[in-house]
Amino acid sequence: MTDGPSEPLRLLTITELARTLGVGVETARALVRTGEIASVRCGQDLKVPRLCVARYFAQLQDEAFERSRRPRGRGTRPVA
Repeated sequence: MTDGPSEPLRLLTITELARTLGVGVETARALVRTGEIASVRCGQDLKVPRLCVARYFAQLQDEAFERSRRPRGRGTRPVA
């Protein structure tokens, strides 16, 4: 019996991350480089835990939900 999770931690390469997100490899690298998606270094390679990708998707979903709840104004002029 193990003390850790029942499923091994799945790490994605940058190319797999790009494919998962539906973006280019450079965009995926930029998301990792800026820290928007957490990563770990394995030797010279960067790997992204799937859990971090799921958190990124959840964050995007939360931000989209909050934007949808904001009132939309037509301008700053007061109505007379």
